[in-house]
Amino acid sequence: SHFLYKNLVFSTILFFLLLAGLTIPVFGNPDHYIFELIEDEVPVGNRIEFSVRIIHKVTNEPVTDAMIFANRIDMTPDGKPVRSTELAALSSDTPGIYRYRANLVEAGNWQLTLMTMIPGAQGLVEGKMILKAIN
Repeated sequence: SHFLYKNLVFSTILFFLLLAGLTIPVFGNPDHYIFELIEDEVPVGNRIEFSVRIIHKVTNEPVTDAMIFANRIDMTPDGKPVRSTELAALSSDTPGIYRYRANLVEAGNWQLTLMTMIPGAQGLVEGKMILKAIN
């Protein structure tokens, strides 16, 4: 009886470990994430603020613990990749919202490129978004 109970407990634990192991790659695929600008258009000017969110496409939930470590904003979509500006990360009071500030002194399409590590995802996740600066 005691031996049977131990085997049952061991089998149950093993089953759940295997089940967890089979689902990790599904949630860890970098292709399962999408970057979204909260606002698509901003005014031309200095110190323009805008926000981004990262969505896990499988669960449709925002990612709240991304570690964004590389970012760039330039005018690649308008054929001016050398036209870039500094991008400053700002703090955010809303989990899953990542805020930035940049000097967007020229009207046109600015490409925001973010590189991040997301806990549980395998490898790096890159997002490219187009932010339109208008007069």
